[in-house]
Amino acid sequence: MIKILIALSFFLLHSISYAQSEAEKIVLQSIKNHDPNGNWQKFNATVNINSIVIRNGTVDTSNRKIFLNLRENIFEMSFNQNGELVNLYLDEKTCFGEVVSNPNYSSDQLIEKNITCERAKMYNDYYQYLIGLPMKLKDNGTIIHPQLNQEYYKGIEYNVVTVTYDPKIGNYTWKFYFDKRSSLLILAEFSKDGSFLNGETIEFNNKVWYQKMLLPGQMVWYVLPDRPLLAEENITYSRKSRK
Repeated sequence: MIKILIALSFFLLHSISYAQSEAEKIVLQSIKNHDPNGNWQKFNATVNINSIVIRNGTVDTSNRKIFLNLRENIFEMSFNQNGELVNLYLDEKTCFGEVVSNPNYSSDQLIEKNITCERAKMYNDYYQYLIGLPMKLKDNGTIIHPQLNQEYYKGIEYNVVTVTYDPKIGNYTWKFYFDKRSSLLILAEFSKDGSFLNGETIEFNNKVWYQKMLLPGQMVWYVLPDRPLLAEENITYSRKSRK
């Protein structure tokens, strides 16, 4: 009996280790294929994002111009908010929001309009994460679940890896869908309670080769669980200076 239990324990441990290594293997292979030379931490570009968002049957369009320099930890984003040109800025020493078209707003007025340092930090994290996937899955606090699954999306079967995060970082559960041949990241889904009866689906389409990395040229968003279209973001990259 003891020998059987020992053998069974070894089998279970080996199976868990193997499943875990397979899930991590898919993620690492995807990172290698998206960023073969490890250039993400040196990313330095202007990113233009043209968005179409559907809200309550109404279609809204917008444009965001982002300057992102990861080596020097600089983030800047300009966009139109209610007819005013807004600028958010963040680096290692400075963080602020301003209305370029009306520099005379008081601090209280900027807070009321949600043009703040906190919003700059939020957008910096948001766009670094989405543009930087799957490379961002190497960040500290990322928990790659050991079970590697296969799921279908639009009739195609994918390798699917589940990811959660240290509670200090985030409380959403994510599923990442990788192409079974190339290991490229095709889409992701997130859900606050892990049921995926709520949350959103993000397709990473029209990939472009830029700064020796494969980056998304388009992100298309759907609402779970039935996936009606929510938004479409078309992305271009350039080395134009931020000024």
